[in-house]
Amino acid sequence: MHNSFKERYDVTSSSEEKERVIVGAGLSGSEAALAVQKTGLSYVVLEATDRVGGKTLSQPLASGKGVVDLDAVWLNEVTQPKIYALAKKYGVETVIQPSEGEGILEDTTGIIQRIADGQLSDITSILETEAAKLDIRRFPISDFDKLIVRQVLKQNGAIEDAFKFLETTVKGLLGVDANELSLFYLDYIKSEGTFEKLRSEESNGAQFLDAIISKGTAGELYPGSLFLHTKKFIISVPTLLYKMIDFSPALPKAKTTLTASIKLGYYAKTILIYEKPWWRDIGLRGSFFSFKGAVSFADDTSVDADGQYSITCFIVGSTGRKRSILYPIKRRQLYWIKLRLWLEMSMDIDQGAPSPVMGPNLPNKYADVLRAPCSNLHFLCTETAY
Repeated sequence: MHNSFKERYDVTSSSEEKERVIVGAGLSGSEAALAVQKTGLSYVVLEATDRVGGKTLSQPLASGKGVVDLDAVWLNEVTQPKIYALAKKYGVETVIQPSEGEGILEDTTGIIQRIADGQLSDITSILETEAAKLDIRRFPISDFDKLIVRQVLKQNGAIEDAFKFLETTVKGLLGVDANELSLFYLDYIKSEGTFEKLRSEESNGAQFLDAIISKGTAGELYPGSLFLHTKKFIISVPTLLYKMIDFSPALPKAKTTLTASIKLGYYAKTILIYEKPWWRDIGLRGSFFSFKGAVSFADDTSVDADGQYSITCFIVGSTGRKRSILYPIKRRQLYWIKLRLWLEMSMDIDQGAPSPVMGPNLPNKYADVLRAPCSNLHFLCTETAY
């Protein structure tokens, strides 16, 4: 797929006018192009890298036993019906996330224990209540916007271990710590439906199915070229990357201020490959949570049909940032020693967390700015979706 994009989309210059230009050939950009294509309008897709798919990226294993997902992994039929429909449309293999057996938790004191799923879910009711009040299409003025998630939970009597569990979940979802988030996190919860759906491995949860999607959508697009004149641009890159584009005329001040303020969390993976899923033999589901270790959480990402058995470890948020300055071999030693796992292949991927986030005092002020078009420029990406 790395070379096919260059061959299919030979970017050249021409005086012919195109009616739409889509910047970015990730899933959002590719879907936008297909929507334009169906209307009969002319268009072109521009991509800065040598591949399509954005944050969907897979890597074949040297053993020949299938592939592993280095970026986006999970999808769900109930709360993510559009991406699920694409997986079915293109015949992408999906694997049900293992949910049987117990998980492992390392608490703040370093004690490791087995836990059943849902054992630590009491704290979520606070955020569920706040998120339910939110109309994400019309942001209210809210005191929550001035507070970070940690402060809100403390005010509602959350105990330290319960907070640590939530913080680990926040890092897993967005790559930032709970002290870096405000009202935007409620927006994230509300767009999924509930907090439990965000972290659930059941059939209605965001972590239910594993899949690899990207080539199919791009394969339906017409070959295109870069043209000097256009009527509309669809910008499908993350908001914080707007500063890497020279806009003429310049974007409005509110949009540039938002671009400078929004941030992307730290997100890296180390994938451990095994000859067999030994954890299932001892009643574990391959799920690991740590409140203090190098790996914040891990999940079974095996594909049994391919004989590919793996646990994907997530090194995220401030925990990940602290360790990102270490040499790769030192980082791998930390993960390996901590989990006492035999390591066949390790690859750190830090292309960024699933969605950029806003800190305190930003969502109420810039929620409308985030999604608003500027003249003939229209914006779409993960953080603009409802």
